[in-house]
Amino acid sequence: MSYSEKIALLDTASEKIKNLSIKLGLPIVEALSTEYEMYLEYRNDVLCLSVPAGQMNKELLRLSIDFLSTQLSFRQQRISRKSEPLLRAIGGIYTERLQVIDATAGLGRDAFLLASYNCCVTLIEQSTVVAALLEDGLARAESSIELAEVIGRMTLVNANAVQYLSAIEQKPDVIYLDPMFPPRLKTAKVKKEMQVLHALLGYSDELHDAALLKLCLQQAKQRVVVKRPKKASHLAGLKPSYSLNTKAMRFDIYLIS
Repeated sequence: MSYSEKIALLDTASEKIKNLSIKLGLPIVEALSTEYEMYLEYRNDVLCLSVPAGQMNKELLRLSIDFLSTQLSFRQQRISRKSEPLLRAIGGIYTERLQVIDATAGLGRDAFLLASYNCCVTLIEQSTVVAALLEDGLARAESSIELAEVIGRMTLVNANAVQYLSAIEQKPDVIYLDPMFPPRLKTAKVKKEMQVLHALLGYSDELHDAALLKLCLQQAKQRVVVKRPKKASHLAGLKPSYSLNTKAMRFDIYLIS
């Protein structure tokens, strides 16, 4: 069963929901039922993916994308190469305005940080549902005077990353990969938002990610950066040029010669 078969849209009265139903090809229901495992709904004009009670730790979990959150705002206002290892991993300096493709955009936070550092970022997201959440988050952030310029450097593409990268005519400076790897066994409870994502998408396919990495190495001009669990093997068994380690993870950097 594909994930689209276990999702419905909630709230028949909303014009936004009706439009989204047409766009995503998902049914609309009036109330929760056992027929569907999760729901897209608008709460206070914010698009959310909700997992109803009785599943996943027996509580209602909601996922939305908020580039206006206090946590992201704090990081964005203090952003620097010293505070954000990702910025050191992608190389370059603020004034260069690197062209970056985030080939596994997910919740878009890394892409937002890169755009905050003056990069022009193309976010590739294959899931139509996650792309809809991203589109909603970007639209709300774009209306903010403080973030309009940053959001203007972010371009969302709902596509398969392999197909998209195979067809590009102009190579980006950097391609960034953040595969959705399974949580470590000896770790704190996975964040609720990641539980929802895992329920929706499952985990990363190593064979697919390996093929994607090899394609990225052909299509990037300067480097490819891969986020990995700190103790994980190198993706596709390909040794990077070097790695940057943090407390919880590492960035493998592949320089293009």
